[in-house]
Amino acid sequence: MSDNVETAHLSRLVRLRYTMLIGQVLVIASVWLALEVPLPLVPMLALILALLIVNVWTQRRLRGGTRVAQWEVAAHILLDIAQLTMLLYLSGGHTNPFIFILLVPLVFAAAMLTVWRTLILAIVALLCYSLLLIDYSPLPMLEHLAWLPPPLLHRTGMWLCFVVSAGMIIFFVVRTRQTLRQMDAELSQARERAMENEHLAEIGAIAAGTAHELGTPLATISMLAQELEGDLQDPELRARLVLLRQQVNRCRHTIDDLSDSIRELRSERGNEVGLNDWLEGLARRWRSVSPDVTLQLNVGRYPEGLTVRYDRALDHALSTVVANACRASDQVTIIAAVETGQLVIEVCDQGPGIPAALVPYLGREPLGGRVGVEGSGLGIYLAMGIVHRLGGSLVFHNREDVGAMACFRLPMERIRREPIEHEYAELEAYPH
Repeated sequence: MSDNVETAHLSRLVRLRYTMLIGQVLVIASVWLALEVPLPLVPMLALILALLIVNVWTQRRLRGGTRVAQWEVAAHILLDIAQLTMLLYLSGGHTNPFIFILLVPLVFAAAMLTVWRTLILAIVALLCYSLLLIDYSPLPMLEHLAWLPPPLLHRTGMWLCFVVSAGMIIFFVVRTRQTLRQMDAELSQARERAMENEHLAEIGAIAAGTAHELGTPLATISMLAQELEGDLQDPELRARLVLLRQQVNRCRHTIDDLSDSIRELRSERGNEVGLNDWLEGLARRWRSVSPDVTLQLNVGRYPEGLTVRYDRALDHALSTVVANACRASDQVTIIAAVETGQLVIEVCDQGPGIPAALVPYLGREPLGGRVGVEGSGLGIYLAMGIVHRLGGSLVFHNREDVGAMACFRLPMERIRREPIEHEYAELEAYPH
């Protein structure tokens, strides 16, 4: 969609003007060749050529991304009125059956412009019509067309004028309605994203506060577990305490990462790494977290030397999905490839799959409290928000044979140049 509404209006007006110019040439050629009416071809074709040059120049400006003000749209409609008036002046004035085509630019003005600009153009069109009642270049009598009397010729011309005008107006109104619907949809999506970002920011603040409160209890648990480990003689109990202490230390490490994430994010965000190095590093980390899971990474072909910007938020989003897959299956495959300017990452497992009733809601809202759901689904919800802020998509569905698949689609232009900016990017994944 264009950068603003006026740009979209002018672009549509340019396309309609090509149709109008083609119609003018066809009408002039028909009258000149079929009816053998000696029209002033040179000035009439000069008017058409001049408007064509303006149209081509305007189209090039629009392709260059030029923003358009409403006065410029009004100026183009005024130019159309002037060109039609001159053509009608050279071809019979008010006696020309195409005189009412002057109403078509006014319809465009009413849909595109403010009320006072539309009224000004309406006054201009009325003045032009009034002048054509007084002064014009009359058409010669068509005495050689005995088979086509003047009344029938006039009615035929009016019928053609109605058909052309109706077609242009219908085309314009339909396209304008489509544009308005698209704008409403984009506005609705923007509001939804804003509400989602606000919600996720609140979750991030709550998580940061909770992590701060958990620091002291976890340190106490780790210290007590270490003391009990030294006092107990039972090897089985000692082994369980060792496992307990390892898990507590893992929780403390996660909290430390959360506390230091803002500083690390600022220092590391601008670093560029090779795409393959980045994915291999993520795979090594996932394998160390889940040593009992066979994790396979398949990287397809991509341009040599392709780099991406390091972003902790994207790491968390991918880790969340992979962690869920590792819990569902002991066989996980990650397939990565670059397709049509997008980095596509598919995470496939061989588990029981996603319950069909949850697929429409997965990642769109937390799932805590739903029947048959283990955990809150907060991690997937955060991952979906991170990917959306990056301009990509994350889709979940069950595979045809066995298991489920999550598909990331990330625009390379964004992950190479524009890091993610949001408050909740530093959260550790909460997939359960």
